[in-house]
Amino acid sequence: MRHTFEVSAGQAASLADLILTTEFDDGIIVLINGNEAVRCNLGAPGMFIYSDQIAFNEDATEGNPTGLNLGRASDLLVEGENTIAVQVVNRDPDSSLFFDGALRIDAGISLINIVSKDFSSANGSSITHTNSGGLISNITTGTLRSGGWLDQSPSVRSGSNWTDFKVGVLSDPGAGENGDGAITYTLSGRGTEDEATLLFPPVDMSAHWTTGAITALNLNETRISFLYQGSPGTVFDFVAESGDGLISASGFPVVAASSDETLGYWRFDDGVASNGAVVLVANDSSSNGFNAIPTSRGGGTYSNDVPGTIIFDPLANAARSNQFSMDVSASNRRLSVPNNSALNTSFTIEMFVKINGEPAGYHTFLRRNAGSNSRWQIDFDHGNAGAFGRMRSRLDTPDGDNANFVLGPTGGSSVPAERRIWVDTDSGNGLVSSYNDPSDWSRDGNGFNDRPEWHHVALSLDENSGVVKFYFDYELMQTRALVDNDESGYVHPSSAIEFGKFGGNYGVLIDEIRYTGRPLDQDEFLRVVDNDPGAWATYEIDLANGDVDEQTALINYLNSNNLTAFTPGLRVREESYSEAGRTISLDSFQVDYTQGGASGDLVKNNQIWRYQAGIGEPSGGVFEPAAPVEEMRAEFVDWIELSNNGASGVDLTGWSLSDNETDLRKWSFPPGTTIPAGGYLLVLADDLDTAGISPVYLHTNFKLDAGGEYLALVDDSGVLQTEFAGGFPRQLDFYSLGLPPGGGGYAYLSEPSPGAANGGPAYAGVVEKPDFDTPSGFHARS
Repeated sequence: MRHTFEVSAGQAASLADLILTTEFDDGIIVLINGNEAVRCNLGAPGMFIYSDQIAFNEDATEGNPTGLNLGRASDLLVEGENTIAVQVVNRDPDSSLFFDGALRIDAGISLINIVSKDFSSANGSSITHTNSGGLISNITTGTLRSGGWLDQSPSVRSGSNWTDFKVGVLSDPGAGENGDGAITYTLSGRGTEDEATLLFPPVDMSAHWTTGAITALNLNETRISFLYQGSPGTVFDFVAESGDGLISASGFPVVAASSDETLGYWRFDDGVASNGAVVLVANDSSSNGFNAIPTSRGGGTYSNDVPGTIIFDPLANAARSNQFSMDVSASNRRLSVPNNSALNTSFTIEMFVKINGEPAGYHTFLRRNAGSNSRWQIDFDHGNAGAFGRMRSRLDTPDGDNANFVLGPTGGSSVPAERRIWVDTDSGNGLVSSYNDPSDWSRDGNGFNDRPEWHHVALSLDENSGVVKFYFDYELMQTRALVDNDESGYVHPSSAIEFGKFGGNYGVLIDEIRYTGRPLDQDEFLRVVDNDPGAWATYEIDLANGDVDEQTALINYLNSNNLTAFTPGLRVREESYSEAGRTISLDSFQVDYTQGGASGDLVKNNQIWRYQAGIGEPSGGVFEPAAPVEEMRAEFVDWIELSNNGASGVDLTGWSLSDNETDLRKWSFPPGTTIPAGGYLLVLADDLDTAGISPVYLHTNFKLDAGGEYLALVDDSGVLQTEFAGGFPRQLDFYSLGLPPGGGGYAYLSEPSPGAANGGPAYAGVVEKPDFDTPSGFHARS
């Protein structure tokens, strides 16, 4: 069941509790704007519930309203239209099912702003804090803006045991969510580590905290919020401290090191990187430990020729500085990731590559090769003419079903230069049309690429369906499905993943190789960006959310010293610095205090709720209101909808519906039945005896088989107009079968609309419930 309601800006910002007063029988799950708020008798929060799930307990509150606290209104509501959705579940299918509810804000609470910093006046000034074995210095560069963040912030505090620690604090005019300013902290360290805290400007609460009488409620009513972005893996604790260093802290993770789906990510930007130096290892940035090391012929060298200085990772929602690639121009220079079964999954492998000199054959740049009949690879196509110069992929499988299984840009000689990694013509104009040797394009040109540019390539495999896709510069070039005649499934090569050069002396560079544990879409690939497009996250905390003992100590210290101010900051964890340096940027910093206001009713009892697929009556709420007894108003009513898309009405006199292909006149429309132009006609297939009543709907003399059966519409001449010759597919409790509004064949519609235009998401099929061969319960062995 769903109900929409309007919320004002003040209500959306309220810090008061959102209360649902409800009567229900027997279990419910309540969602506000798609987010689960509370559930009763249906397991733990977030637990998956099947469409035919029964309630875990029989606990009807009908006649005894219960108040459920859904949490803070500002965490659930948005200004404008909001939606409350309730899934109602019964314990006993033969008993009554009931729900009613009213939604209100318990007591409106408004925010009083104490501090607001948007950093729009950032001027590029900075302070650099260094600590070498306890020898500390703080050096200012530029002119600090009077009263600004850097001017008011205490110096970074760091312990005396550091071997070498540095923090740069920059008033960054080009950063921020909107590019109009932010504060950026860059941290680097090596050797022995110690504690460090980045301190923000002190906050004066004297207008709202009573000197000597500060309570936990005062801390609860004091809220700090800001936007942030950080380097992958950066982690801090938020702190609020008093003069002698007593701290109230809470965990503050900034950015995950990588998406859990990223199994391996090899970059060339470790702290030891320098142009021309030999690459001794490419550490796995996903933190899974799959580090790449040189093969026996050695690795490549670091190069400052890169596809771009900022690489954006949509999976981690993070932008990474990119200063070096790997030059593998020397013969057989490559790195190897040891074989591991954790890599045996559906995958996407992607990389950036740039070719300067001409490969002499079908040279490979990235592969997992266990032999000629078990491998995948990304290579250069040296196919004389037509396909010459394209990047492609090749797969071979052990059962012999797939030998030299190739994907790449299709179209032969018509493939434009933009879809080739190599073009080398006598004229040097970079146009495929300028090749003048029709039999062997490799003879043209001077052996140097007319278009020496960086390109992104990707190969994905769905090991369940066998579907393979190849992408070049974010365009899908080709999709093919592996053959599996013996139904043995895909067998992953039992070998290392290697990237670099596999022979020849020609110029080639590679960068940013990532292996993800599922097929990705184009918008999930790594990409070069000019500015960090990552979404800024919001951090928000009430001071009372910290450690209870530290909170008490902070209150005691403030009261005993008659203080009404505190200093916020971030305590650095060891994950948050590296030799190369890691950053965190802040924007829109605010401190607010709460005060009471008025309550607000959002949804009242007995208001109209509308049924939706998956959370309401499967029939869409259709039944025959003229039926004489309640038992005849079936909840699961079969119905058939006919629509007239024409410009004039249709007379159905003499037309028929039937679920029997040997009796096409099983049920006929009453004389005079019509469908107006652009209109709909609803027929209930419930075999209802309408004698003695004046029905609202037409009723067939048959019901529909939920498992699927024959169904036909026949005109007055006996000609089939619509027919499910092999039977319509099995019907689902919470979906209708119809023609989606965008066109195409029959599909499951998630929002049944009997007697109205079809709409909502459409699905071609349904995934069956898993069937386990071992019954549920406790077992002595796994």
